[in-house]
Amino acid sequence: MNITPHFTLEEFEKSEYANKNNIDNSMPARYFRNLERLCNNILEPLRNHLQCPIVISSGYRCWDVNHGIGGSINSQHMEGNAADFKCEKIDLAIRIFKEKYLKFDQCIVYDTFIHISYVANAFNRNQFIDKRKK
Repeated sequence: MNITPHFTLEEFEKSEYANKNNIDNSMPARYFRNLERLCNNILEPLRNHLQCPIVISSGYRCWDVNHGIGGSINSQHMEGNAADFKCEKIDLAIRIFKEKYLKFDQCIVYDTFIHISYVANAFNRNQFIDKRKK
């Protein structure tokens, strides 16, 4: 099911941990609007600007998956407000978030991926955190 031209629900529900542990990681319908807003306000505009694919490495996480991988008890992934991703133009993506060209709640840059969140109808903090090893 397409959320936007470049993102599908299936890629956000995909989870190696869920598959290995026989956990249903299907996103409840009540969170779909959150995911739609994340895609429309952050991921799709970023994809269009970068002109390269964005690969979701972790999208929606049910409680069992989030707990099993050691995610935060308040993880925004559990309500469809966050995604971790990789892309070819990671440095440009980092610059876009660092310079706040897109409104976001939290951007955490790790060595191999970026965590990005967006909270609709709430205050988005534009909090940028760089956790890469120097």
